[in-house]
Amino acid sequence: MTLHYEKNDAALNQRVQNLESEKKNTSLILKLYEEERKQHKEKVQGQSELQVKVTELKEVLEKQGDEHRKEVEKIHQDYAQKISNLRFFSESVSNFYLKEAYIKGKNSLGESDSQAS
Repeated sequence: MTLHYEKNDAALNQRVQNLESEKKNTSLILKLYEEERKQHKEKVQGQSELQVKVTELKEVLEKQGDEHRKEVEKIHQDYAQKISNLRFFSESVSNFYLKEAYIKGKNSLGESDSQAS
């Protein structure tokens, strides 16, 4: 009978050791899972922070693009106005010299007429 109890005791001890080994493995797996979950959570959080930064940078870039477009448009308008002014002054100067030449020509004809008489 003692042999029977010893066999049962040995089997029970073996079972307890197996359960403790299983418990250690399960604890290790759970610890690894928790660590991986934490890393994943940090990664997702980091990605969301990056997404926020990317969104902010896109907004800044869009704002600068709008400002640059307005500035370029203003430069084009100023350029067009200056070209228009130059054309006006050029025509004015041309007209002035044409009038001067006409007047001188008329005066020379008048002097020629008075000398011919």
